[in-house]
Amino acid sequence: MPIPVATQTHLAILSQRQEQKSQEQKSPKRAFADVRLKPVPANEASQAKQVLLDSLGADPTLQWCFLKSESKFINRLRAYVDVGHHWHCAQGHPVHGAYEGAYLVGVAYLALPEPLVPVDFEPFETDLLRYCGADALERFGHYNRAVAAASPAGHLFSMAILGVRRSHQERGIGTRLVQWANASCDADPRAAGLITDTGSDRVTRLFTSLGYREIAQVAVSSDLRQSVLFRPRGSRMA
Repeated sequence: MPIPVATQTHLAILSQRQEQKSQEQKSPKRAFADVRLKPVPANEASQAKQVLLDSLGADPTLQWCFLKSESKFINRLRAYVDVGHHWHCAQGHPVHGAYEGAYLVGVAYLALPEPLVPVDFEPFETDLLRYCGADALERFGHYNRAVAAASPAGHLFSMAILGVRRSHQERGIGTRLVQWANASCDADPRAAGLITDTGSDRVTRLFTSLGYREIAQVAVSSDLRQSVLFRPRGSRMA
């Protein structure tokens, strides 16, 4: 005899609760990390890039852009991190870090509404082309154009990159870094808000828990959807 839909739903919920309880018993929750937030100095650039390399390899968007299935993926990702870091800093945008003692465990690259220093992107693009190849660079450009077309106009801050070492994930570090970015945006009376994008459901949940809402979902490829997330300045949720 077929099970009624309502009963199916109830059984599914019970099953999910039992499975969640079982998982919690097997894997106790990890303690929140005791970290200190501060700007990352220029002489710690290599540490910041190492955090990104450690954390961004699982990002579905970068896996698509830089062709995860190919052996050169890690070299392309390394080039993206290296070029992206220097491009971000050359414009005067801030990089904030989460430190456990003297150990850098998380970074947030916040793009200001306007760069403090106008910089020509062509040399950086040339480096990406040299190290990543034309196919990967075209994919990366396609992704950026698709997100830009879905983004609102205005005086916007942007979370360009957020990374936490895999060994320190699920310990509240990403939350602390997003809260810092939110506060930076709120301190600018001209700001309309803060925007970011992600192809990761886990990252989407993090940002929506901190006052962001999905304003668009962009089809980057046949099997990759990118969420564009926006938080208005002064949102009550930190």
